[in-house]
Amino acid sequence: MTIQLTNPRTLSIDELQWLQTQLTAIYLEEERDIWPDDGRYQRVSIEELKHFLAEGELVLASNAAQTIIGCIRVYQEQDDWYFGLLCTRPEYRHQGIGSTLVAHAEQFVVSRGGELLYIELLTAKENPMPNKIKLKNWYLNKSYTFVRCVPFHEKYASKIGLLTKEIHFEVMSKRLINL
Repeated sequence: MTIQLTNPRTLSIDELQWLQTQLTAIYLEEERDIWPDDGRYQRVSIEELKHFLAEGELVLASNAAQTIIGCIRVYQEQDDWYFGLLCTRPEYRHQGIGSTLVAHAEQFVVSRGGELLYIELLTAKENPMPNKIKLKNWYLNKSYTFVRCVPFHEKYASKIGLLTKEIHFEVMSKRLINL
């Protein structure tokens, strides 16, 4: 399958709403043990998506029909580089799209002089979900290593009331100087 990566600065309101709906649905499915399925959870707002696009932080993966099939956000906080919002539409999984997006993020960070890239994996403190264990192993296989745990409330205090269990971020990183 041919994958086209684009870094648009804007999307139409219909495209933004579609992307927001897709991201929320995908993350809600993957994190169903963490968030309530009552319509209150929203992975990212339209305004946040607009900001990410305007800053050039959001990369979209499309197929030959120009259908968005995945995305990743690559951004810098002070001197540290991160990626997040990595997702692939369920019907396109296991075709290398996520790997392509992560490789793009790594190459982008290197091109900007970065040497280390972080990912924050949201996990339950007790009884982690099997899909999160699988995802953590996927990152470990891509040479990411565990760095530390960060309490969820330190980054997203406004969403604490939505949680159905206690969670934290497992921060992982990869040294990129040999890419």
